[in-house]
Amino acid sequence: MAGTDALRAYALETYQKSLHALAYCEISNLFTAFTFYVRGGAEQECFDKLWSKREDIAYVTAGKGYRGREAVHAWFVERKQAMRAEKLPMVAQLYPQQVSNDPAFLGAGDYDFHMLTTPHIRVSNDNQTAKGAWWAPGLLAEVEQGGELRTLLTTINYGCDFIYEDGAWKIWHLREFEEFSYPLDSEYVDMTQAYAAGTTALDQELKRFAAHGAPEPNVTKTAMEPMTKTRVTAMLPDVIEPYETWDDSMSCIRDYE
Repeated sequence: MAGTDALRAYALETYQKSLHALAYCEISNLFTAFTFYVRGGAEQECFDKLWSKREDIAYVTAGKGYRGREAVHAWFVERKQAMRAEKLPMVAQLYPQQVSNDPAFLGAGDYDFHMLTTPHIRVSNDNQTAKGAWWAPGLLAEVEQGGELRTLLTTINYGCDFIYEDGAWKIWHLREFEEFSYPLDSEYVDMTQAYAAGTTALDQELKRFAAHGAPEPNVTKTAMEPMTKTRVTAMLPDVIEPYETWDDSMSCIRDYE
C-alpha cells in the first residue's frame, strides 16, 4: 500500500510538473506574440486575441495606468490608431514614392521593436494563473515633423499576470517600466537635464497622446524614475516565488492601486 501511495504521489507530481512546463512554453509564446503584434501595429488584433475578456484587466505604461477593458482599449488601441491617422498625410508627403494616404499605409515611418530577454515565469500551483517578468532592450523610431528620423534606444521591464481562460493563457495585468531611454545621437548622461526639465522623448510622447484625446489614467501609482547621472533608480525587481493561486492583487504592478 505504501508503495502504491508513493507511486501515486510521484505520478501526480510528474503530472503537475508537465502542466507547468506546458504553461511555461505557452506563456512564453503568448508574450512573444504580444511584441510581434505591437511591432506590426496590430494592437486591435492583439487586444482581441491575447488579452483576457475579464473586465478587471489592467495596463500600466508610459507613466500612466488603466484598469478595465474600455480604459485599456482606449489607451492601447484607439490612441495609437489616432496618432497613425494624423501622421499618415505627413509621411506620404515626405516619401511619395513609398507611401500614399491609403489606410493600408497606416503606421508607415514607425518602428517599435523589443527583444524579450531573461524570462522569469511562475505558474500557480492550481494552474489557473501565472506571473512573468522580462527585460526587453529595443529600438524606437518615428518620422517627425520636417521629415527627420527620431531614434531611441530603450530598455523596458515588463511584468505580467496571466490567467487561464477558455482553455488558453491570456494577459490579465500588464505593466511596462522604462528603465532607460535615450536618443541615438545623444550621450546618456546628457539626458539628465532633459529629465529634470520634462523634455525627454517620453514627455514629448505624453504631450502628443494628450493632444489626441488620450484617456486619463484611472490607476494611481508611485513612479519609477529612470536612472540618470544625478539620480539612481530606487525600485528593484522582485523574484517571483512559488504561490498557490492568485491573491487578489496585481502582483506585477507594485506601487499601483
